[in-house]
This record gives sequence, structure tokens and C-alpha cells, in this order.
Amino acid sequence: MMIEVQEVTKIFKAGEKALDGVSLQVAEGRTLCLIGTSGCGKTTLLKLLNRLVEPSSGRIFIDGQSITDQGVVALRRRMGYVMQKGGLFPHMTVAENVGLIPRLAGWSTERIRARLPEWLERVNLVPTRHFETRYPAELSGGQQQRVGVARALAISPPIILMDEPFGALDPITRRQLQSEFLRLKNELKKTIVFVTHDLNEAFRLGDEIAIMDRGKILQIGSAQSIQQAPATPFVAEFVRSFSA
Repeated sequence: MMIEVQEVTKIFKAGEKALDGVSLQVAEGRTLCLIGTSGCGKTTLLKLLNRLVEPSSGRIFIDGQSITDQGVVALRRRMGYVMQKGGLFPHMTVAENVGLIPRLAGWSTERIRARLPEWLERVNLVPTRHFETRYPAELSGGQQQRVGVARALAISPPIILMDEPFGALDPITRRQLQSEFLRLKNELKKTIVFVTHDLNEAFRLGDEIAIMDRGKILQIGSAQSIQQAPATPFVAEFVRSFSA
């Protein structure tokens, strides 16, 4: 499914303009990485896509249909959401966390149980090690993130939103999960919007990268085009800061 954002502005009650006339497109099956300084609006933009936040002005379309013309529940069932530290419910087992979205979608307990091994194998959590009976506190950070990804993919939504999913992990685990992400991205062909604060991660994972500052998108393009032809002095300095 294609995502299209048209001239979206978001102003919070305190008068803070988190987004200022943002426009972009994400083609079906492509990955867009959003990156920028802290407070630039990248997470706000992500939350607008599944209506966790509503725009002050502008419109957002999924496959040509305005998201305001769709029920919130129906919209969110078309989108998996992965957040930092997995966003798991601590009182639920891995099986209960992964099966939560299918259960809300009306799946039977038997159907969820039958599919659980497949969902865990997809993210390299081998079911024979009994991950399904563990609680989040019994898992490493990397394992928690894998469970979060498994939950987001469980009912095979066409769009995946990821909010700095690897940001709190050590470098070795982060690199491993980036490789897992690339494998799943190539295998499943989802439309993905991925927020990160690491330009090297964005260059590795994104088909396109959007560099943001102060609520605006300064440049969208491939890693190569941004490196070779930065659109503004800010973009040039931002790229240099990660290559130094």
C-alpha cells in the first residue's frame, strides 16, 4: 500500500509547531527512514499515520483513501507498530503478547496457537526453546524487540511503522537485528516507515531517507543522492557528523 502525506502541519496546544507543511510519498513495498535532530517531528509524523495523533491541517492517504474516512480500528489493523524496547505488556507471556492483535481481530485461541511457531520462527525465536511461555522480563533486549516485530507482523498488515526499534540496544545486537530487518523486508515486501536517530542505520535499511529539522523535511532521497548532493547546509553538516 502506498502512503501519501500532503502539506501536513501539527500544532500542539502549547503552540508548538511539531510539523510544518510536510509532504511525502512512500511507494508500496518500499522503506522510508525518517531521521533528524531530537524534536524535529519524526515520531509525531509516524503517529499521524495511524491516527495516534491528528493533524492540525493537511491530509494523509493510504492507497488513495484519506485516513480520516476510515475507522481508526480498521486503519490500525492495516498497520503493524513496533516501538523502542518492544512495547510489550509485562504481565503477558510472549505467546500472549504476540497473539494480542490476532485475538483483537477475532481469531480463535486454537488458530493463534497453531500459527505461533511460525510467527516466532520468522523472527528467529525458536519455539522449541519455549520462548512462548516466558515473560518480557525474562528476555534480553534483542529478544524483546524480536517479539515486538513478531506481534506487528502477526496478521500480515501491509504497512509497518517502526519508532526507533533498535535504539536502546547494544551495537552487536543492533547490527544483528538490522540484518534480520533486511531479511524480513526483502522477504515480506511491506511498506515500512522507520524512525531512527542513526544516519548509518537509515542508510543501511532505507530505500529512501527523509532528513528532518524543526518540523520540516529538508531532503528525501537515496543514501547515495544525499551523500553526493546534500540539499542544504544543514543536511551537509548532518551527513558529515556521522561520517567523521
